[in-house]
Amino acid sequence: MDEAVKSITHALYLLTLKSRFHALSLLGATSFPSKLADAKLAFDAIFLASILEDYLKRTYHFSARTLTWKGQLDTVADCFIDKKTIDQSKLDNFIKSIESDLSMHLQTLKDIHPNHLMYASVHFIAKIIDQQIGSYKPIGNDLIFPDVHWGSDEPKKTLKTPDIIRLDDQFEATTSVLEKNQVKFSKVSFEENVEFFWNLGIREILAAEICAMSIFEYDNLPLDFYHDMVKQMYDESRHANFYIKKSVEFFPIAKKRSSDERLLAIISNFEQGGKLPVPKEKNFIEAFLNASLTERLILLNIRTEAPAVARLKDKMDSPFCDEFPDIKESFSIDRNDEISHGSIGYKWLRHLYPELETRKKILQDVDSYRGLLLATSIDANSEDEFLELLERLAE
Repeated sequence: MDEAVKSITHALYLLTLKSRFHALSLLGATSFPSKLADAKLAFDAIFLASILEDYLKRTYHFSARTLTWKGQLDTVADCFIDKKTIDQSKLDNFIKSIESDLSMHLQTLKDIHPNHLMYASVHFIAKIIDQQIGSYKPIGNDLIFPDVHWGSDEPKKTLKTPDIIRLDDQFEATTSVLEKNQVKFSKVSFEENVEFFWNLGIREILAAEICAMSIFEYDNLPLDFYHDMVKQMYDESRHANFYIKKSVEFFPIAKKRSSDERLLAIISNFEQGGKLPVPKEKNFIEAFLNASLTERLILLNIRTEAPAVARLKDKMDSPFCDEFPDIKESFSIDRNDEISHGSIGYKWLRHLYPELETRKKILQDVDSYRGLLLATSIDANSEDEFLELLERLAE
């Protein structure tokens, strides 16, 4: 194989590996802006990997193999202490070595002689790879892993992401969803929507975290899978940051026109250094920590993202959106993203289960125990209220 093709091929996989580590970094980050920054780095890397794959496919009829940690297992394994706790310095050095390897392949491409038949296109590819050199960002501290499992020939959870995913410091988990229903969008009530948007932000960041888990954990899937998941992770992170920012921007307006004492007290407390109240269940993150890839695709992409398309259209036609056209525009962008997220769910469910009848059965099975999956978050965060939830499920 031509030396340039070898370097481009290796760069493709290194960029994908780099993207997966930025997904891990998103889980280690606490603040919304930090998570967005990690998602952007992951997206940049995977997008460039996809460009390289497309170039190889169209120019050399090359098909990328499925992706796996296998070639890096010894090095990655060495980054863990007792198979549970991450060694920060070793992991950081490992990721830096990825960029060092990228630099090596980049130099190979730059050294291609001008008489080489592919000189022009190879130098274009070199510029693409050059964009990802030096964009390394250390992984967040104190990531605790419950276990590490090596090796698999099927699309399977090979590495386990952290059990500890911290809430952004601007929020405080206070009331259980059993005590107070999650805030919903109102077509007319400004006050209700002020609170809705900061709650919507943490729901969006949950979706980004679910994608990050699957990106880092699951092996032996095509490059296209990681591109889809990273794209969705980046989308959800953008949504989350926009809605949180928008909610806070509404605070001065609320102080002028609202008589809702509870809302005004929350705003006053926040402006004095306090925190915004969110459910104890923190968006049911525990329900997805041990969920399979199939369960995540169904619960997030198929049962949540796909139905949201129609709801967003309904929201866009509301008097509230007429008053705030930037919200209407953001809902329109969000809606387009949700359409793609729903299609991602169906696409990879078909990949995992090619037979239609098998997919139908799996959808029915996951729907049947969806409540029990969510109950794991109630159990983890609400203690005594778990029994109350089981009684509701029984009804």
